[in-house]
Amino acid sequence: MLSAMAAKRALCPVQLNQYQQMKQTTPLIDIGNMIRQHMDKKRASLSELGRVIGKDSSTINYYLRSASLPSDTLLILSHALKHNFFADVAALLPETYTTTAPPDTSKDETIALLQRQIEILQAEKALLVGLLEK
Repeated sequence: MLSAMAAKRALCPVQLNQYQQMKQTTPLIDIGNMIRQHMDKKRASLSELGRVIGKDSSTINYYLRSASLPSDTLLILSHALKHNFFADVAALLPETYTTTAPPDTSKDETIALLQRQIEILQAEKALLVGLLEK
C-alpha cells in the first residue's frame, strides 16, 4: 500500500490539487461507527457477533472503535451481520466516480414488466366495457 507521501508524489500537480480539495471537503468515513449504528439499529449483540466470527468481545469492541478496517475484516462482518457495508461506503462517494460493478437493472426490468401488465389490463378492460355496452 502506498503511504500518503508516496501517493502525493505519484499524482501530477492538477491531481494533487484535486486530492487536497477532496480531503478538505469529504467527511471521513468511520467504518467502526457505521457498524455500531447498524448493530444498534438491528439490536445485534457484541457477544453474538463475536461467536459468529470467532472473535472475543475486546476484538469486536476494537472493530467498533476503529475508523478504518481491512477490507477482509469488513467482508467478514458484512457476512456475519448480513449487511453490505461496502455499499454503504460507496453511497458516500460522489456519483461521478466510476465503478466496475455491473449496473442494477432489476428496477428497469420490473418497471417494463409492470407497464406491459398495465397495457394488458387496459386492453381487457376495454374489451369488457365493449361487451357490457352491447
